[in-house]
Amino acid sequence: MPGSAPLLIVSVAFCALLLTASLHELAHIIPSALLRNSAFSAQYPGWASLIPTAAGPASTWACLLGACWVLLRKQDVAVDSTRFIWMIAIAASAGYRFVFIGLVGILHLALSGTIRFRNDEYKIGSMVGIPFELLVMGQLVLTLICWTLIFRRYRGHIGLGQMTSIVLGLVLGVGAWTAVAYGFDIPMMK
Repeated sequence: MPGSAPLLIVSVAFCALLLTASLHELAHIIPSALLRNSAFSAQYPGWASLIPTAAGPASTWACLLGACWVLLRKQDVAVDSTRFIWMIAIAASAGYRFVFIGLVGILHLALSGTIRFRNDEYKIGSMVGIPFELLVMGQLVLTLICWTLIFRRYRGHIGLGQMTSIVLGLVLGVGAWTAVAYGFDIPMMK
């Protein structure tokens, strides 16, 4: 990774977070619009509700697994390329959602005994009968496995400065996403 380009890394991580978050929300909106007032929706209301809800996390998983596949396939990705930075940033930003929801959800459940936020994982779990804790822990473990595989392969190529730049870009991206969601009062993005 280019060590002399921290601003590039921050910018790419910022954009990667906005990209993965936008794809996540679009994955909710598109099936919801397609299924609205359809015969399928009338005949199978449970599925018509589950599909748009599950599409968001599925698109985030597609981003994470796609970035992992690009980075871990036999053909090496040049570690000094912008493509490498993008793939690392997409893997970090997509995985960030699962880590954040997993840690916050489990911590909140452990401290209060209840789940107050009704995120996608909570809704999916209640629709299909999978406990929220099991769902988020599974996502957390799979995300950490993906990240471990990437960082073991590229050990020595990703330094503390680059990781700090990626984290800073992600934090700025989350801040921008939250500011837009709450500033314009967009319920889907909250």
